[in-house]
Amino acid sequence: MRSPFPGMDPYLENPGRWAGVHNGLIAAIRADLNRHIRPRFVADADATVYVVAAEDRRWVYPDVFVIEARQAVGAGVGARIEAPVQVLVDGPETFSDPYVVIRDSANLDVVTILEVLSPINKAPSTSQARSDFLRKRSGTFASRTHWVEIDLLRAGERTPEVRGAGDYCVLVKRSNTAVAGVWPIGLRDRLPTIGVPLRDDADDVPLDLQAMLDQVWTDGGYADLVDYAGSPPPPALDAADARWAAEQVRQWREASA
Repeated sequence: MRSPFPGMDPYLENPGRWAGVHNGLIAAIRADLNRHIRPRFVADADATVYVVAAEDRRWVYPDVFVIEARQAVGAGVGARIEAPVQVLVDGPETFSDPYVVIRDSANLDVVTILEVLSPINKAPSTSQARSDFLRKRSGTFASRTHWVEIDLLRAGERTPEVRGAGDYCVLVKRSNTAVAGVWPIGLRDRLPTIGVPLRDDADDVPLDLQAMLDQVWTDGGYADLVDYAGSPPPPALDAADARWAAEQVRQWREASA
């Protein structure tokens, strides 16, 4: 079974569900790259750890401040009497955001960084985590490492070079040029196959983003996890796209019945 949508599924953009989609994409992309680039290169996984202030926590745990409501009385050694409601307390905490790095197998130098953006990367410019992400990005731009940025979230603040570039977009910044390649992507578009740069004497490796997303949607059981009865998460679609999205869901449900 496939997603109701030919391209990005806007229902997957729910911030409370995005971590699973994001982690699945990172794993799928890493595995697919390694099928094509080894043995000269190897795709590895790494993570950036952000310190998330209390006021920015909604970008990681949106609208979830009541963790659990229960009645529990401990019994036995070390027993605790729990309050009926458990809440997150104010204060900073850490958030680990995985990404893909491509290394040269000969010396393990980082050749390419591939980021699938998370809501924390698109927080307002006043956010410390957002500032940390942009600092990492600009540092990579100034280095000998290529940068691949995949933005499949309509919500949040875009990076400067791709503001207004479609509902979704991909940016590829090669290390040897000041010009970045951009793939603008509309809601109704199939996700593109992009070229992931390696060394100057090596061909780009194609990465079929639609195939990656379809695999994640199927393997993650999103046909059962996603409630397609309501509207996609914010920001709201315009009237024409909302009608189109509803029609995709209707057709999918009929085909699945």
